[in-house]
Amino acid sequence: MKAAIFTSALCIFSGFVSSLAVPAPDADASAIEARAVTTIQPSLIITIEEANPDTAFGPTSVAVVSKINGSSSIQSLIQYNFPAGYSGLSCRFDFSNPITASGTKKVQLFTVGGRQITPTDTFNNRPFRNEFLGTFNAVTGPPSTVWDGSAPTWPCPATAVTLGFEAVPEGDNDHVHWGTSSLVIVVS
Repeated sequence: MKAAIFTSALCIFSGFVSSLAVPAPDADASAIEARAVTTIQPSLIITIEEANPDTAFGPTSVAVVSKINGSSSIQSLIQYNFPAGYSGLSCRFDFSNPITASGTKKVQLFTVGGRQITPTDTFNNRPFRNEFLGTFNAVTGPPSTVWDGSAPTWPCPATAVTLGFEAVPEGDNDHVHWGTSSLVIVVS
């Protein structure tokens, strides 16, 4: 008798469940929004050296940030050309996969002001170091750039503009260098 009651209850329940309207999957709702990600590579990298303050080393494809055993520092001026059309998007730095990294592997990043970076810049003749953006650890693999504190993210420029930055070693024993393709600004 218990089996008959159970079977009857199961039939009633399965009839109830099958009568419920289950909407068909919506292809648009189930799709994950694909978001275009663009990267902007440096348009100009200039190495400047404290030990050779009036020497212009000219454009290079490798950014160097170095200070070994408290000696004079080597820094890099890095310039990016933004095209128009990024209004409403966010920008962030992604300085990934250094070619070499030793010592503290900590790099301070600043904006530069007064003028744009030029191929003839030297340690003594360059745009002034302006706003401190933060300190990051040069590491390989994800996350590619680990910031002390929150990573600088900012609204991308709405119009075409050139922005310059200065990368400076932190500590008395620090050496990092990257290729151009590893010094990108990510637009998303």
